[in-house]
Amino acid sequence: MSALGTLAASVKGGLWQIAAILLVAVLIAVLSAGGTGWWMIASARDQALADLAAEKVVSEALRTSIREQNRAVEAAGDAKLLAEVRGKAAQQQAAANGRRLDPR
Repeated sequence: MSALGTLAASVKGGLWQIAAILLVAVLIAVLSAGGTGWWMIASARDQALADLAAEKVVSEALRTSIREQNRAVEAAGDAKLLAEVRGKAAQQQAAANGRRLDPR
Protein backbone atom coordinates (compact mmCIF):
# COMPACT_ATOMS: atom_id res chain seq x y z
CA MET A 1 0.00 0.00 0.00
CA SER A 2 1.12 3.43 -0.69
CA ALA A 3 1.34 6.22 1.82
CA LEU A 4 -1.71 7.89 0.28
CA GLY A 5 -3.77 4.71 0.66
CA THR A 6 -2.71 4.39 4.28
CA LEU A 7 -3.65 8.02 4.93
CA ALA A 8 -7.02 7.55 3.25
CA ALA A 9 -7.70 4.41 5.27
CA SER A 10 -6.80 6.13 8.53
CA VAL A 11 -9.04 9.14 7.72
CA LYS A 12 -11.85 6.81 6.75
CA GLY A 13 -11.34 4.78 9.91
CA GLY A 14 -11.19 7.87 12.12
CA LEU A 15 -14.24 9.47 10.52
CA TRP A 16 -16.71 7.26 12.36
CA GLN A 17 -14.99 8.15 15.66
CA ILE A 18 -15.41 11.87 14.95
CA ALA A 19 -19.05 11.31 14.00
CA ALA A 20 -19.61 9.28 17.17
CA ILE A 21 -18.05 12.03 19.31
CA LEU A 22 -20.24 14.64 17.60
CA LEU A 23 -23.36 12.51 18.15
CA VAL A 24 -22.49 12.02 21.82
CA ALA A 25 -22.00 15.79 22.19
CA VAL A 26 -25.37 16.46 20.54
CA LEU A 27 -27.03 13.83 22.75
CA ILE A 28 -25.54 15.38 25.89
CA ALA A 29 -26.72 18.84 24.80
CA VAL A 30 -30.25 17.58 24.09
CA LEU A 31 -30.47 15.69 27.38
CA SER A 32 -29.15 18.70 29.26
CA ALA A 33 -31.71 21.00 27.64
CA GLY A 34 -34.46 18.48 28.32
CA GLY A 35 -33.44 18.17 31.96
CA THR A 36 -33.33 21.94 32.32
CA GLY A 37 -36.75 22.23 30.71
CA TRP A 38 -38.12 19.51 32.99
CA TRP A 39 -36.73 21.31 36.04
CA MET A 40 -38.23 24.63 34.89
CA ILE A 41 -41.63 23.02 34.32
CA ALA A 42 -41.56 21.37 37.75
CA SER A 43 -40.56 24.66 39.36
CA ALA A 44 -43.39 26.52 37.59
CA ARG A 45 -45.85 23.81 38.67
CA ASP A 46 -44.73 24.07 42.29
CA GLN A 47 -45.06 27.86 42.19
CA ALA A 48 -48.54 27.58 40.64
CA LEU A 49 -49.61 25.17 43.39
CA ALA A 50 -48.31 27.54 46.07
CA ASP A 51 -50.14 30.46 44.42
CA LEU A 52 -53.32 28.37 44.24
CA ALA A 53 -53.12 27.54 47.95
CA ALA A 54 -52.66 31.23 48.79
CA GLU A 55 -55.62 32.18 46.59
CA LYS A 56 -57.77 29.53 48.28
CA VAL A 57 -57.01 31.11 51.65
CA VAL A 58 -57.92 34.57 50.34
CA SER A 59 -61.05 33.22 48.69
CA GLU A 60 -62.20 31.53 51.89
CA ALA A 61 -61.59 34.75 53.85
CA LEU A 62 -63.71 36.65 51.32
CA ARG A 63 -66.48 34.05 51.52
CA THR A 64 -66.46 34.31 55.31
CA SER A 65 -66.72 38.10 55.20
CA ILE A 66 -69.57 37.90 52.68
CA ARG A 67 -71.43 35.46 54.96
CA GLU A 68 -70.94 37.84 57.88
CA GLN A 69 -72.23 40.76 55.82
CA ASN A 70 -75.27 38.75 54.76
CA ARG A 71 -75.99 37.86 58.40
CA ALA A 72 -75.69 41.53 59.37
CA VAL A 73 -78.08 42.58 56.58
CA GLU A 74 -80.58 39.90 57.60
CA ALA A 75 -80.32 40.99 61.25
CA ALA A 76 -80.88 44.62 60.24
CA GLY A 77 -83.92 43.58 58.18
CA ASP A 78 -85.33 41.59 61.12
CA ALA A 79 -84.72 44.53 63.47
CA LYS A 80 -86.49 46.86 61.01
CA LEU A 81 -89.52 44.58 60.85
CA LEU A 82 -89.66 44.37 64.65
CA ALA A 83 -89.34 48.16 64.91
CA GLU A 84 -92.19 48.60 62.42
CA VAL A 85 -94.38 46.24 64.44
CA ARG A 86 -93.53 48.08 67.67
CA GLY A 87 -94.16 51.43 65.95
CA LYS A 88 -97.55 50.30 64.68
CA ALA A 89 -98.44 48.99 68.15
CA ALA A 90 -97.34 52.30 69.70
CA GLN A 91 -99.43 54.25 67.19
CA GLN A 92 -102.45 52.13 67.98
CA GLN A 93 -101.84 52.57 71.71
CA ALA A 94 -101.49 56.34 71.27
CA ALA A 95 -104.68 56.47 69.23
CA ALA A 96 -106.51 54.48 71.89
CA ASN A 97 -105.17 56.75 74.63
CA GLY A 98 -106.11 59.79 72.58
CA ARG A 99 -109.70 58.58 72.16
CA ARG A 100 -109.93 57.79 75.81
CA LEU A 101 -108.78 61.27 76.80
CA ASP A 102 -110.81 63.05 74.08
CA PRO A 103 -113.49 65.08 75.81
CA ARG A 104 -116.18 64.47 73.19
